[in-house]
Amino acid sequence: MVGIDTGITGGIDHDQGEWLRRVSRNSPKPKILLTGKPIYVDGDYHLEDIEGGGTVDEIVTAREHNYIAAIGGDIHNYQRYPVELEDGRTLLYLVSGGGGAFMHETHTIPNLDGAGIPGMTEAKFRCYPLRGDSLSRFSQLYARKLIPRLLGARFIAPDVAAAIVGEPLGITPTRLDGADVDVDDAARRAADALFRLPARRRRGLHIPFSEWLDWNQPPMFKSFLRVDATPESVRIRCLAATGCGSQEDDPPAEDDLVADRPTVGLGAGRR
Repeated sequence: MVGIDTGITGGIDHDQGEWLRRVSRNSPKPKILLTGKPIYVDGDYHLEDIEGGGTVDEIVTAREHNYIAAIGGDIHNYQRYPVELEDGRTLLYLVSGGGGAFMHETHTIPNLDGAGIPGMTEAKFRCYPLRGDSLSRFSQLYARKLIPRLLGARFIAPDVAAAIVGEPLGITPTRLDGADVDVDDAARRAADALFRLPARRRRGLHIPFSEWLDWNQPPMFKSFLRVDATPESVRIRCLAATGCGSQEDDPPAEDDLVADRPTVGLGAGRR
């Protein structure tokens, strides 16, 4: 595991860049990069520049450096992007910042079929919480904190929220019950209002609304990664930390991936 400190700006200085190049070049072992900010997140690609020239991703994607995954924090949820490289390899980019504090929404993440990420499709994408659960949870928070019906604040049940999110994205709701649920006009109005309310991308309002939207009642939709390594493979699992007593000793796996050596072929994620 190779860790870098990208600070607030998302880049690294010249000395750290030279250190990263040296560490990456000098060891033939398979590597996982741990970075403060994710390279792929919310369907977008974010360059982490190195002072003096080059990017972190150029080092990570170089075949001779043998990286199998890059894991970034900062965003408080889990996201999976298996990206196909030009040389035919698949590199696993993960967002994993959901271990503490408030949850960042996933219901605003676009359909990955049109994101322009090499080899990436909506079917290969995974997030926790699911988009519908995210919309439902945020609707519950706003319904509790706003004057009733102000700005359309209303609780949206998880199955209804899954159906609402699935419609504009053109995807089948992940929740099985969400495929057949009836969505009434009140729920649609509540969802439309929720998409217009302040969330992570609201710039100056980010900090006050992040604190305002925090909660500590189950389910909390937090998560952590478990990495198990053997000489043959590396297994990465996203485990839910919901705060529910029934899941304390046996947390559910929201994603489960395996990188094999030496071909570094990524197995499909499975629930």
